[in-house]
Amino acid sequence: MLRSEIIENMFVGNCLVDMYAKCGMMDEANTVFSNMRLKDVVSWNVMVAGYSETGRFDDVVRLFEKVHGDDNMVINQLIDMYAKCKEVDTARAMFDSVSPVDRDVVTWTVMIGGYSQHGDANKALKLFSEMFEQTRPNAFTISCALVACASLAALRIGKQIHAYALRNQKNAVPLFVSNCLVDMYAKCGDIGKGRLVFDSMTERNEVTWTSLMTGYGMHGYGEEALGIFAEMWKMGFNLDGVTLLVVLYACSHSGMIDEGMEYFNRMETDFGVGPGPEHYACMVDLLGRAGRLDAALRLIEEMPMEPPPVVWVALLSCCRIHGKVELGEYAAKKITELASNNDGSYTLLSNIYASTGRWKDVARVRSLMRHKGVKKRPGCSWVEGVKGTTTFFVGDKTHPRANEIYQVLSDNMQRIKDIGYVPEKDFALHDVDDEEKGDLLLDHSEKLALAYGILTTSQGAAIRITKNLRVCGDCHTAFTYISRIIDHEIILRDSSRFHHFKNGMCSCKGYW
Repeated sequence: MLRSEIIENMFVGNCLVDMYAKCGMMDEANTVFSNMRLKDVVSWNVMVAGYSETGRFDDVVRLFEKVHGDDNMVINQLIDMYAKCKEVDTARAMFDSVSPVDRDVVTWTVMIGGYSQHGDANKALKLFSEMFEQTRPNAFTISCALVACASLAALRIGKQIHAYALRNQKNAVPLFVSNCLVDMYAKCGDIGKGRLVFDSMTERNEVTWTSLMTGYGMHGYGEEALGIFAEMWKMGFNLDGVTLLVVLYACSHSGMIDEGMEYFNRMETDFGVGPGPEHYACMVDLLGRAGRLDAALRLIEEMPMEPPPVVWVALLSCCRIHGKVELGEYAAKKITELASNNDGSYTLLSNIYASTGRWKDVARVRSLMRHKGVKKRPGCSWVEGVKGTTTFFVGDKTHPRANEIYQVLSDNMQRIKDIGYVPEKDFALHDVDDEEKGDLLLDHSEKLALAYGILTTSQGAAIRITKNLRVCGDCHTAFTYISRIIDHEIILRDSSRFHHFKNGMCSCKGYW
């Protein structure tokens, strides 16, 4: 077949190209492709997929150039396409195949945006920094970098980008960049600065208002969030399901149960928005955090649709908070029936068993996880400093100043024990004696990050820590005590919300 000059049957040709491509024989696939009299979209797509899977990105570009001509636009569209399809490594390979002198601002922007949108915020900011060697970012690049800063809670870099935008924008900062600034400041722990940006804006849209409202909710300022919502409604902005979800979220993280129930019940009648699974999950979280687990379960049972995993996960999380083993088992069973590889549900159930001393059940759950190939997401915390962020894992001793970090931590833990702190050993999730449990609690990543922050942060400045999971209960208590004895506000962002520790108090008021 390969020796014939022309392949008349397009279907046969496509099948041959596909076969060779799937076998990794791209030279043979290209021979068939070149000999086909007629080609359709399938022909081209099979070739593009084959070259991509075998890492021959120059050939992908060559194919697109045949169709579209030799143009940067083609390469930029390819990078953007792969990034949006979550093929970020492929997008980066395409990016690297372009000579640095041939990359324009769009080339850089789509790659930075790809990293920002798909969980590689550090790579996004590194690439943003490298970009200045070749060209200057535009407003779209800046917005992508701000998204990365928000993801990492990288306030220092976010401020630098804000300053750059103010210096280099010929006209006013575009609306979409200002929206990113509000979001960035809120997610980096400086909601006051986010409000200043909001107040300075001459134009606002639904995203602007929702970003500020979300920020207030994350920080536990429920009344302020509802005030923003009331203004937004009064001014006639469109109120959709996302807006109402933010309202419920704010109520949940401020303990505003009655207000949350009221808005939930008014969704359809007053706002024309039917509650979806996410709204129910938020209400389960609201009731569960307040200890009203029976009411949360009733709400689930009354749902007009089959409760999806997100709703049961919300209930299971609240069972972990309140130590409700039987209800937690029921919720976990529902989750595994719907999504058997949900790592969070196994971890939560294991933690419930561990906190109540049911070590055989802990071993059973962990064995089940191994059998199913479910891996627990490793916890880590990072603290922002003058020279960037420093990340710690549990029991981390890899830092060059590890001895100093552990000494600072040990000293401060002893000081807070002297004023009443008692380690909450239920949060040491291993079957060991009490002394070892105390040592395990000392190894938690957020405590190590705090010790490093105390060691390196200038006097009076806030220590800013981010944790990728929910903060441990013992660490929360320890941070509250430590904030009484150090000259720093501790600002901790976990997977759920912000905690501002100052003078022995936490802004969450127990709703976390």
